[in-house]
Amino acid sequence: MDNFQSAFRASNRAAVNNTFCDTLALAEKHPFEKVHSKFCKAVLGLKKTATNIGARSELDCQCSNRETTPAFTSVLTNAQSVSRNVAITFDRVVVNIKDGYDTTTGIFTSPNKGVYNFSSTVMNAQGQTLWVSLYLNDANMSSIWLSPSSQTHEMGTANMILDL
Repeated sequence: MDNFQSAFRASNRAAVNNTFCDTLALAEKHPFEKVHSKFCKAVLGLKKTATNIGARSELDCQCSNRETTPAFTSVLTNAQSVSRNVAITFDRVVVNIKDGYDTTTGIFTSPNKGVYNFSSTVMNAQGQTLWVSLYLNDANMSSIWLSPSSQTHEMGTANMILDL
């Protein structure tokens, strides 16, 4: 199967799922100009067909990409003593697309309205109790509580989806 057939099958799957994000991304990344042109025409034909049967149009599609999707990953590379009611500031920022994470305050401010997934994993100091919370403004959304019964390290993970 050649690249055009493979890409067209992927676009067909995307059309069935009522999204054109995958097809547009494939069309933009395809290296061959002729195939790219044919593929784009095929995608446009699928869009018209899908629109005619009531599926979402490309205007409804919110494709995730580096220009539109804020994201950040930050880590601590050394142990940090944390104080009550103080944001943890991470000393290494791996990704900060759209600059939503403020490295000086440790606070993420949503640059766009949307649904966000927050995930955190923490580890306590050996034998020490640790309570870490995710706050949305002043409201506690999720907490991790570690209280070891012996002189061990424990880890906890919290995940939270928020509509900001």
